[in-house]
Amino acid sequence: MFGFTMQVTAEQAAPIRALDPFFLQGTASANHVSMYTSLLQAPQPTQYVKSNFVYQVSVSGLTDKEPFRRRPTRTTNDERIAITQTTLNFAEPLRLFVSLIPDDTSVKQLDLEDWTFPEDHTAAIRSLHTCIRGLISHLVRGAGANHAIGDVLELRNTVFSRLGSTAPKLRSDVDKYQRSMASRTLPSVLASRQACLEAHDWSYLTSKSHLLSVRQMVVDFDDCRVTSDQT
Repeated sequence: MFGFTMQVTAEQAAPIRALDPFFLQGTASANHVSMYTSLLQAPQPTQYVKSNFVYQVSVSGLTDKEPFRRRPTRTTNDERIAITQTTLNFAEPLRLFVSLIPDDTSVKQLDLEDWTFPEDHTAAIRSLHTCIRGLISHLVRGAGANHAIGDVLELRNTVFSRLGSTAPKLRSDVDKYQRSMASRTLPSVLASRQACLEAHDWSYLTSKSHLLSVRQMVVDFDDCRVTSDQT
């Protein structure tokens, strides 16, 4: 995945803003490369000096397929060139938008992997002698912050309120919290993973795609629906 921020003029931003003023995501049917962009900063009416729109952009693809097979770390200029090459199949205005990347843009290249709780998640976590919460335990698109708030509430009610307990009892309370947190968040994590896979496979972008679903905390998702040919 390539990630960067870029500044564009109001005229250059107009085609993107005509589709959506804040967020935009697309997948190229020719090579399954995905692009996501969101507005970070817009000119303010009170500003006397004419300023630009600032966007954050990510361009990504599966690393076992072209054009994103694993390659050595590049220099910034090489990364910028690679981005423009991988987005040649994009429809307008995405292709034109990416072509505006300045020569001095700082581009970050990341190879991402994910993991979920194993079936026996409590035993795995106990072996680390660690109590985890928040995004480190469930990186979820859209509903991640809501789940993090739920983690804090459960941690307070289940563990913090019993801090005066003996060590064995406290361990039991922590285990109870971990089980509850994992059961609540795992379906959302799996749905988020599925959405990521669908974003990089044009054939899976249908009306039933999780990528196009409503962002919500409680979802009905079965692990077996993550198809083997995608993983």
